[in-house]
Amino acid sequence: MVARMFVSTVNGSVLGYQEARGLVQLPPLVEFVGDMLHIVPSDSVQNHGPLAGYKAERHADGAISLHRDGMYLCAPPDVSTVDQDRTQIGEWEKFRPVQIQDFDQTCWRQAIWPAGHVWGQVRVVEENPATVSVSDCIYLPWTQTGTWGLFTPDGDVVEAAMTERELYQQKTKLAEVPSFASAEIRSESYIYCGYFNCHFGHFLIDTLSRLWHHDGQSRAKLLFHSDLAVQSWFAIPHVKLMLDALGVRSQDMVVLTEPTRLKNLVVPKTSLSAQRYVHHAYRRLCLRLAERLGAGDARGIGGRVYLSRSRLKIGTGICANEGAIEREFRRLGFAIVHPEELSLQDQIATINAADSIVGLIGSAFHLTVFCEPKRLIGISSSNVVNANYKLLDVVAGNEAEYFTPIHVRPAVDFEGFFQSGYALDDPIGVARAVAERL
Repeated sequence: MVARMFVSTVNGSVLGYQEARGLVQLPPLVEFVGDMLHIVPSDSVQNHGPLAGYKAERHADGAISLHRDGMYLCAPPDVSTVDQDRTQIGEWEKFRPVQIQDFDQTCWRQAIWPAGHVWGQVRVVEENPATVSVSDCIYLPWTQTGTWGLFTPDGDVVEAAMTERELYQQKTKLAEVPSFASAEIRSESYIYCGYFNCHFGHFLIDTLSRLWHHDGQSRAKLLFHSDLAVQSWFAIPHVKLMLDALGVRSQDMVVLTEPTRLKNLVVPKTSLSAQRYVHHAYRRLCLRLAERLGAGDARGIGGRVYLSRSRLKIGTGICANEGAIEREFRRLGFAIVHPEELSLQDQIATINAADSIVGLIGSAFHLTVFCEPKRLIGISSSNVVNANYKLLDVVAGNEAEYFTPIHVRPAVDFEGFFQSGYALDDPIGVARAVAERL
């Protein structure tokens, strides 16, 4: 009997092409026909090694096939198609037939590749951000669909007040300059601090970065744009803790709800522009805040730490089988930490006490900028890493690497409120490959 078989590329990944009927034929080269692979079927999908994500199935005629998501890898019924298929194979890569002895524990090294692309720019600036004085401007309140921000009476945007981030859909010029004769005029002093975003990651990147200038000495109120009332910000634990540490009270902060003409405004430029640049002033601010927040409880956790996202209930993306990679990291001696279950002080203390940090990348990684430099490995679901992680790594002095699993597939069966889900074919191999890098 000639068994069904599959071949792997030289980097270890399984390769095939899918025809309309969902059958993939990958015959070996003629000289390898005698070495066709005989395998023992498994009742479950493999989660480690070159077979990760594939299920071996024995058919009624005794033949064996490997399949994944309706795609089958198999040998042809006879060798008459070998020459034709050899030409097609030669257009892709050079292959080697996979023998059963290859399926051992050395295969985990093929589970990850460096995440080689950065989304954005990475630039570190030594000097402090500029501070601009504005003697006459118009404040237009926040709106999700219209124009908001600070503008000159001629309709030009006050550039120092721009967010520089497409997320907020801020326009650079008024389409038509309306008459502001009826607008309230305020002569008191304000310090403009941008859009106030309460989301944990965006608060650290977009909002906190504007507060580098605050020293608690000025009597000028802090002026923001926001879709929420100032008092509601203090109901959010991480926001309240940060503002308390800065000595900022609710009465020190203002959000205007009507077009207003301002006569005495100071605009400190941001110390961190998402996916563009970061100033050392941002790092100094975060270290100062960490000191003021006080020592949290690291709960005796040190050594190697895995930051887990498996208990999150809401977010942009979720790994549906993170539990498998988490279990393997625990077996390898890592402490498993769920940041959202800790206070902000305890999160910072835990990261600071760790010798090394690994995990699926997320906002918790941003907290390394509040800590001593870290050895860090981030796992990205794609080959692209947001430049914000790189910006914070550089300014914090982290020794950081980012990898992506070779085999990632979409997932729809997951709990919580997430925009998308994915699953790792080889979670055990990913964990072992990452651990080997430390």
